[in-house]
Amino acid sequence: MPFHFASSQKQTLPTLRTYFRHDSSCVFLVNSTEAIKLTVKAISAPITFKIYETENFISKRPGDTLASLNGIGTHSLPTEVISRTSSITIIVTFAGSLLEGGPAYDVEFEKAKSVCECPPRKLEINFTSSAELISPGYPLEYCDDANCTTNVSIIEKDAKKVQDSASSVPVIRAKINDFHLEMDVDSLTVFGLTDELIGLTDTAKNIKYFTFESFHSMLQFTSDNSVVEKGFNLTLEAYKKPYYCQCPGSPVAIGTEIGQQNYTFEEKCNFMDCFWVLRTPNKEHTYRIILKVDFILEAETEFIEVANGPITERNHERLRLDSDMVPDFPPNAVADRSIEYDGQQFITIWYHREGDERPGKRYLSFDFKWRKRCQCGESQLVADTDEWKMLSSPDYPTPYCNNLFCTYHINAPENYRVVVNITDFFTEIDQDFLALFNGNNTNGTHIDMISGMEMATNLIKSDDKIMSIVFTSDVSLSMRGFMLWYKAELKEGFGNEAALHKNPLFGFFLVLFIVACIAGVVVYMKYQHRELDFTRIRFINNNFSRRIESQSSLMNPIFRAPSIH
Repeated sequence: MPFHFASSQKQTLPTLRTYFRHDSSCVFLVNSTEAIKLTVKAISAPITFKIYETENFISKRPGDTLASLNGIGTHSLPTEVISRTSSITIIVTFAGSLLEGGPAYDVEFEKAKSVCECPPRKLEINFTSSAELISPGYPLEYCDDANCTTNVSIIEKDAKKVQDSASSVPVIRAKINDFHLEMDVDSLTVFGLTDELIGLTDTAKNIKYFTFESFHSMLQFTSDNSVVEKGFNLTLEAYKKPYYCQCPGSPVAIGTEIGQQNYTFEEKCNFMDCFWVLRTPNKEHTYRIILKVDFILEAETEFIEVANGPITERNHERLRLDSDMVPDFPPNAVADRSIEYDGQQFITIWYHREGDERPGKRYLSFDFKWRKRCQCGESQLVADTDEWKMLSSPDYPTPYCNNLFCTYHINAPENYRVVVNITDFFTEIDQDFLALFNGNNTNGTHIDMISGMEMATNLIKSDDKIMSIVFTSDVSLSMRGFMLWYKAELKEGFGNEAALHKNPLFGFFLVLFIVACIAGVVVYMKYQHRELDFTRIRFINNNFSRRIESQSSLMNPIFRAPSIH
């Protein structure tokens, strides 16, 4: 039978005593209420045992084997293997033929106490000795449902001695010797004085050191009840950090709507981990942040990470800035990046540096502005006769929000109507709509209703001086939205009288201009000595000779009028 249950009594795993073919295999599953201990007492040469935590069996990754034993390479028998979870899977593979007679293997199993005890809750270090922090079960695998907290501190008298020197500050530095955790599920959370700084997971971003900003801190290791990995091995050291290399806070929390921060780090600040948290001004609103980061980095081991929310490996809105992004010329050139996020509740900025000796100052500056999202904007709009105005969906061209219901009323002058030109349109088809209506009534028959991806080829015109527009979205997908332009257009059948009605001064000056023109003509004719005789007009030809032309030549555009006596 492939299924077995481990109890406090030792049991023997079924074995084979008959002829077995090459490349065959058997599978056993052993469960328990706690951990399981296997004792391999004998194993034949052509046999290989692969032992998995059952939850790791389907992942098929090379490092997920709890133990691998074979009849040729395993020289120390009996061998014990203790599981980290309450279920193990054993694959027995036959690399050659078994002869009849003796058993293929001899394996016992029983319930055992878990080896996943948490490390000490308190560790003290000084400047001459360090401490080791190892995950439960390391170096094989850690356990499910781990929740281990360790407080680390430098011995107080040693820390005070460094503080009194005024040239350095005592801090804790963690050297990462080995690190493998299930990505974004199992983590080692690092705390500052009071706040959580970061949850290290997966391969801890491939860093070799993490530097705290205090001489006491806390680390918490947690795991779920799925895949388990190798775990971690840290060396905790006391480090004298130059006083001018201190981070501005642990972390700096900024909750203003607009802000700017500027920092310069000296070249001798070899070990630094600084954090800033930008929080939304008001939790009742949804915001979008516009963030600009300027920086100078010199070494390959230093970087800046910016993330929308926590800095996790699977956070697709996480950006790493490194020294490769800084221009080589001119000297001290500053790199910059502009970033926009739909803020979850906070933005995290992390500056990391470890052990490099490359000269040059490091610089970090960022300014930000939170802008409210999902705002429909002004509902009463005025259409001009001589200018197109723009109206777009909330947050365009970034995706609009769910559950929107925005109403706009566009008003034109008397004897005018509203003209709309839709230049961009992309919404969730048959779910999110843009509807256009005549007048103020949005419950009547619509002029047009649009959804999906549309390319408008015609202008949309209202019958009245008012056009109402309604934009709605549901609870699911959101797209880019829409952008349209609107203007007032004179209705058919209305001429200058409409312009006169709109601007009475224009009519007044028009009448005054006509009267002035008539008066000028009368005065001119009154003071003429005689009427002009067109038959005596002299024209100039190409050879500059003068001649008298008849009235039929009056269309000649080049002429000289005769003197009037």
